[in-house]
Amino acid sequence: MVWSAAMARHVRSFTTALLMALLLLSTALQAAPAQAQEPSEADKARAKEHFQAGVAAYGQERYEVALASFQEAFRIAPHPLVRVNMANCYDKLGKPLLAIFHFERFMQSKAGSPEQRKEVRSALSRLSKKVGDLSLQVSPDGAVVTIDGGEQRKAPILEPLRLEAGEHRVDVRLEGYQPVSKMVRLHGGEQTELAITLERATQPVAAVATAPATPAAPADPGAQSPAPSGAPAAETPSEAAPLGTEPEPVASVEAEPFAGPAEPPGSRPVPSSVWILGGIGAGLLAAGTITGLLALSAESDFKDKQADLSTANTPIERVVSYNDASDAADRADALALTTDLLLLGAVASGAAALVLYFKRPRQYEDTVQLQLTPELSPQRAGLRLQGAF
Repeated sequence: MVWSAAMARHVRSFTTALLMALLLLSTALQAAPAQAQEPSEADKARAKEHFQAGVAAYGQERYEVALASFQEAFRIAPHPLVRVNMANCYDKLGKPLLAIFHFERFMQSKAGSPEQRKEVRSALSRLSKKVGDLSLQVSPDGAVVTIDGGEQRKAPILEPLRLEAGEHRVDVRLEGYQPVSKMVRLHGGEQTELAITLERATQPVAAVATAPATPAAPADPGAQSPAPSGAPAAETPSEAAPLGTEPEPVASVEAEPFAGPAEPPGSRPVPSSVWILGGIGAGLLAAGTITGLLALSAESDFKDKQADLSTANTPIERVVSYNDASDAADRADALALTTDLLLLGAVASGAAALVLYFKRPRQYEDTVQLQLTPELSPQRAGLRLQGAF
């Protein structure tokens, strides 16, 4: 009877833990980020209309109008090839930083034919001679650095700033220090270093109101992306036409601009929820290992007390041995139950982490939504799997 009751308790605890694990897994499945949908045929048709309008405007040398049309096409149905057209518009408008930004994003994708990618590499090589890198060494830390009265950074500035070749004004301010302004000339394709050290003000200096930093990068219509340092703040990225020093209106790109979205550049980021669930699973596994060892020790104590019971000579010794054996058995049962719950929780956390990891958002994938719902009633217990494809 004693072992039958213990087994019944283990079965009930295992069932409870299994349902808890399934509930956790169901929650993870429902919380998994929604996958980006491929543009519909209607969206592709609208995007193609804007794209063709951009091609026509580019051929008429109306580059700002072409840029707006390509930008709208990219917003509706993002495609890396449209970036080539936007970059060419920026090139024609004398904005090499923005042109380089979109050319580089295109090269990070796998889109385009070998000939198109070769043209883009050639354009990047040409444009790299129109920009330079400014390495700033500003002291003390916390000083606000303003470039050309627009973009702002705060010292220390660890990475060089990419700016157009030519003269730029650098203003450095910090409360309690004398402000410094310097002009620096950047040469295309080269890196220039500038060191500025502020001196403490001999008289109180009014606090400097720091305006919000001007965005250094164009706002990507399809996805949030950082832009090159020094990019005009008010610019909204769009994309424009063909390549080369004397590009022709996007003939090479027009052939299949909306055949379907290409693979986005870079690897998919791992959500923080994956690390959290993984850490929880590792902690539960460690705790379950400890309680499991304690349960084995309690079971060993039970066997020892059971052996003492068989060798007891007096009624008092048998009562004491029986009580000790019962205590050891109860302790072993409690630790075994705890171990079951901890290990099942670790498995559920690990499974949920894997689900979230493999369901990380990827652009241009079809939407697949799954929902696993436990069903528990006096008549039946089970799971319901619902999906939308």
